[in-house]
Amino acid sequence: MRRTPTKCLSSAAVLVLLLAVRWSHSTCVEKFGDAEKKKHDLITCVHNIPDQCSPSPCNARGTVRCEDKKGDFLCHCFTGWSGARCDKDVDECSKSNGGCDHECNNTMGSYRCSCHQGYMLVGRHMCNDVDECEDPTVCGTARCENKNGSYDCLCDNGYVYDNETKSCVDVDECETSVCAEECLNTPGSFRCFCDGRQGMKLGQDLRSCKPITPCMTPSLKRNSRSLYLGRMFSGVPVVRLRFRRRIQTGFSAEFDFRTYDPEGVIFFAGGHLNSSWIVLAMHNGKLELQLKYGAVSRVTSSGPVVNDGQWRKISVEEQGRSLVIKIDREAVMKIAFASSLFADKVPDPMFSHFLFLLTSDISQNLTVHLTLRPTSSIGVLFALVHQDRVPLSIALADYHPSTDEWRDYVLVSVGDTIIASSPTPLCDGLSHDIKVTISANQTLLLVDGQTGRSEDGEVPTDLLSESSTFIGGLPDVPLVSTLVSAPYSGCMEVHINGHSVDLDRAIHKHNDIRSHSCPLLDSLQ
Repeated sequence: MRRTPTKCLSSAAVLVLLLAVRWSHSTCVEKFGDAEKKKHDLITCVHNIPDQCSPSPCNARGTVRCEDKKGDFLCHCFTGWSGARCDKDVDECSKSNGGCDHECNNTMGSYRCSCHQGYMLVGRHMCNDVDECEDPTVCGTARCENKNGSYDCLCDNGYVYDNETKSCVDVDECETSVCAEECLNTPGSFRCFCDGRQGMKLGQDLRSCKPITPCMTPSLKRNSRSLYLGRMFSGVPVVRLRFRRRIQTGFSAEFDFRTYDPEGVIFFAGGHLNSSWIVLAMHNGKLELQLKYGAVSRVTSSGPVVNDGQWRKISVEEQGRSLVIKIDREAVMKIAFASSLFADKVPDPMFSHFLFLLTSDISQNLTVHLTLRPTSSIGVLFALVHQDRVPLSIALADYHPSTDEWRDYVLVSVGDTIIASSPTPLCDGLSHDIKVTISANQTLLLVDGQTGRSEDGEVPTDLLSESSTFIGGLPDVPLVSTLVSAPYSGCMEVHINGHSVDLDRAIHKHNDIRSHSCPLLDSLQ
C-alpha cells in the first residue's frame, strides 16, 4: 500500500508562517477549526486554512494575480491600478501630464495622449505637425501655406478665399466708393476714371480727380489765320431762330463769313408751311441763291469767288418786292418777285454749324497718320466708337496704367486695354507726327519716326467697319469704356489710309473747332 507523504514544517517555517499570519493557536482554531479539529495544534490548523484567493477578492480588471496568504490575500495590480483589491485607478495625467506633448486623457487603468488639430501622434507621447499642403486639393485653386498645427489658403491681393468653392473670388472694391468719380472693378484690382470732358484728370493717388491744365496757350481771337466753325454742341447741325412780327416789315439777316469750301448750304429761311423759302449756298466757290415763292422757283449765282479763307460780311435783305444779296455791303444779286416773300409768317433763319463726328469707312487694315501741335498733354486724338464701346483710341496721356509711370505718353488702346504706347513729350510748341498701323491683329506705333512699344491685345477688327470715327474727342460714352476721355486741344491734320480727312466734311463738329489754319501760340506771335 502506497502512502501519501505528508508535509512537514520545520519549527522555523512554522514560526515564519505564524508571524506572517500573526495569529495564535486559539485564533486559528477559533476562526478556522471545527469541533473535531479544535483539538489540533496550530500547525495543523494553519494547514487547514482555506485558499483566500478562491474566489478572488481582487478587482479582476486591475489585478495581475491574487496571492493566498493563509488567512489573508495579496492583490498584485496591473500598472495603472492601486488599492488593496486593485480597484482604484491611477491618474497618470496628474504627474507631468503623463509625459504627453499636448493632451493627456486618463482612462481606467491607463491613459492616452492626444494631439491638437493639425498635429499627429508619433509613438505614445510625441505630437508632430501635419503638413496639410501635401494634399493638392486642400485649398482648391488657392495657394496653400503650411503653419504649425494649421494651414492658410492664400489669394493674391484683390481676392478673398471662398471656403465653399475652394477658390479665390475677386473683391469688388468699387462697392466701397474708392474713386472720386467713376470706378471700374477689374480682376484683383480696380481702376478710377475722371471725366476729361469736364476738364478733369486722374490724380497721382489714382483715386482723386484734378483739373487738366494746358501746357501751351494758343491765340483764339478772330484773325485771318483762324476759322471759327462751331457754335454749340448739339445733335442738330443748325442754329435755328424764330421770331414773330406784329406788323409787316422787311426781312434782313447779316453775318460774318469765311470758308475754304466750294460747296455747302450757308443760310436757309422758310415761310409758313414752306410756301416760300430761300437758300443761300456755296457753289463752285461763289454765292448761289435758291428761291421759291408760290409756284415760282429761281436759282441764280453771281459775285466773286469767296472760298479763299478771307473774312466777309454777307447780308440777305428783303427790300420791298426784291431780295438783295450783299458781300461787304455791295449788292451782288437782286431778285424781284410779285409779292412779299414772307407775307404769311416770319421766316426761320438757320446758320450752319457742326459737331465733330465723322462716319467710318474702315476695313480690317487701318493706317492713321496724325500731324499735330498739342497745347495739352492729355486728349483723345482719334477714336472709333461702336455704341457704348471704343474699339480703338489714340490719345495723349500723362499716365501709363500698365507700367504705373507718370510721364507724357501716346497710348493706343482697345477699350481700357493698351496695345501700343510711346513715352514721348509732345507739348513743346513744335509739330509732331504720329502714325498707327493696324494689320492682321498687329499694331505698329511710330512717333516722330521712333517705334513705340507694342503690348498684348488685339483690335476687334470685326467692329472697325461698323464704328463711327471721332477726331479730337469722344461722344457721350461711359467713362470706363476707354482710358482717356478729355478732348484734344491743339492743331491737327488727319490722314486715314492715305487719304486726307477734310474736317469740314464732318457730319457734326464740336463747338470749338477751327480748321484750315492753326492759331499762333501767344509766345510766337
